[in-house]
Amino acid sequence: MSLVISSRVLIAVSCGVVCIGVGVVQFTGARDLGEGLTLSGVLLACQGSYVIAQAEFTRRARYASIMELRLSYGIWLFGLTFIAVLGRSSGAVLVLATCIAYIVGVTTTAWRQVGLRRTVRGLTVGIGLSDVIAEVRSGRVLVASFTVGSLSAQVGALATVAMGSLAAPWAIVTRLSSGFQTVGGQLVGPAIDIAVSQGRRARDAKSLRSGVQRGVIWGLFLAVGFLASAAAAVVSVPYGWDSSSGGRAFVVAVVGYGGGSVLLSPIGRLLGMGTGGRARLIWETVRAIGSIGVVVFGHGPSLLTGLGVVGICAASSYLFLVLRSSTWGREALR
Repeated sequence: MSLVISSRVLIAVSCGVVCIGVGVVQFTGARDLGEGLTLSGVLLACQGSYVIAQAEFTRRARYASIMELRLSYGIWLFGLTFIAVLGRSSGAVLVLATCIAYIVGVTTTAWRQVGLRRTVRGLTVGIGLSDVIAEVRSGRVLVASFTVGSLSAQVGALATVAMGSLAAPWAIVTRLSSGFQTVGGQLVGPAIDIAVSQGRRARDAKSLRSGVQRGVIWGLFLAVGFLASAAAAVVSVPYGWDSSSGGRAFVVAVVGYGGGSVLLSPIGRLLGMGTGGRARLIWETVRAIGSIGVVVFGHGPSLLTGLGVVGICAASSYLFLVLRSSTWGREALR
């Protein structure tokens, strides 16, 4: 039932954004803004369908289906992007290529694993407005927390322009961090999600803790790999900056902000899974305020140090919240 409602809410919101984009063009003539809103609505629908499909496969404990979904999306995205780049296409074409990759990946995987006709038929189940309202209300806290988290996750990359001579190495570090987070969140994370959700449904506290601990171990492993890669990149490539003026601050930022983000990537969806999500909303809000405050008031080495401290505090508090017995003990199994 939740899958059906989520799909319908996604369609409604996406259509609303598209209509706003079209309206902006019609009534104000701002073609760039209208085009951006329209493409955002289309991308929201396509990416949302991918997320819903992944959630459904997680619920059914089909890790192989999640990997097939990811592989199909990756292959189509690579091929379509390659063609678009060769043709020197505009940014809008690249966005549409991403949308097509999402839809083809979801469609082909659903056809093979679930049966597309059964999936489409399921979306026609009669649901009243009260069901939709109840579902939206029950998930409003988690939606808010993940929205705030998505915004604060961009702070590290946006801070590059304020880094001065440290901007070039920091840009490399953020790209490396993003790559390792993709591995943790999209390849390792679903297996952890499945293990934890199965432990909750079975009311097996031992399996639940084991799944969380495996996620933390994987996070540590990926964080070490990221730090080694970042060190190799910074040492081997001359960036033209004086390490004596910001070297220590740079290390703090790489370890705290970059390493902390990679560490949490395999378990990034666990806080709030099966609970009301208030703890996650508070954590995301505090992290966002800290990150934005550092970017607004810091510059150069002070900015790097601040980001590192925020990253260390965020990672430590998240691990505490996930591992504490009141969350993953008897309370989590109610």
